[in-house]
Amino acid sequence: MKAYTKKSIFILTGLVLLFVFTEGIFSTLLSLKYLLSTYEVDTKEAYTKHDSLLGWTSISNFSDNNFFGPGINLRTNSQSFRNDHDFNVEIPKNMIRVICCGDSFTFGYGVDNAHTWCEKLALSDKRLETINMGQVGFGIDQFYLWYMRDGKRFNHNIHLLAFITEDIYRINDDRFSLYNKPKLKLINEKLSTTNTPVPKHSDFYYKLQDYSNKLCEFRTYQFISRLITSTRFTGKKNQNGANEPELQKILSLIFKALYKENKAKNSNLVLIYLPQYSDCFEVNGRTAYWRNWIKDEAKNKDIFFIDLVSEFQKLPSEDIYSLFTETDRHFSNKGNKLIATILYKKLISLGLINAK
Repeated sequence: MKAYTKKSIFILTGLVLLFVFTEGIFSTLLSLKYLLSTYEVDTKEAYTKHDSLLGWTSISNFSDNNFFGPGINLRTNSQSFRNDHDFNVEIPKNMIRVICCGDSFTFGYGVDNAHTWCEKLALSDKRLETINMGQVGFGIDQFYLWYMRDGKRFNHNIHLLAFITEDIYRINDDRFSLYNKPKLKLINEKLSTTNTPVPKHSDFYYKLQDYSNKLCEFRTYQFISRLITSTRFTGKKNQNGANEPELQKILSLIFKALYKENKAKNSNLVLIYLPQYSDCFEVNGRTAYWRNWIKDEAKNKDIFFIDLVSEFQKLPSEDIYSLFTETDRHFSNKGNKLIATILYKKLISLGLINAK
């Protein structure tokens, strides 16, 4: 009986080891196939081009009727804005022109041109004309540089600077994902743009980076990485956004410069704190910290401030989910529409738009 038990255990162990070996072989073969697959440019980035000041910007007159999916278009005008038409420098007669500056949440990642909150705002009132100066991956530093180079030449009545918490921290970086970007620094208490002209990488660089990312698909790499992470001490890093004096100074100087430019053009600057999905359920944390800091900063500089995070937090939890896309948590069509509706009412209450 003992001999039979030992033999059974030996056979079972052999089968397990054979399974593990076979699983490893096939996993390795699949990973190698993925690694050696033809490099292709991500279609979600195919509408951008290198920009020596900003890092990247939209290609002029880009058009794809199915860019984000069947029937979900992406179009830009000749001025590289996400609009279906070009704009004259002067404001059309009897119109109120609004410039919307921001990141992918303003750009309208995942929805078509007609469903971005910037375009929905224009549809709220036939007197409104909106210019969408949103761009995927931009930080507040890039909003500022883009507006100062291309935006301020257009006369406008209202300038909406819309941002999420991540846009604040992007100021500290000279890269976003694989792409280089400018970096604002304080030199003698003044804003200085560094890492410009922004270096442009070759296609070979992006292919090499793509291969390195594919290496992460190997199970051995994932196992060792998790093992190292679990055994390494990791301290908390600015969980509440405090202790950021230089970043606050940079933001303060950006807001001051934008306020000055808008005042010279007889336009009103409005800072808008946009909600991310996680913000809707946050009580304390870095978003709450920055919302309070920017609220006080705007008040001290006589700048209008609209906190849309607090507006979303008032909503029932079951309603919040539908306001964001399932895949990447950008605003859905419903979310963009709600943003535009709230903004329109806020702009009226602030006296920036006269009620109909």
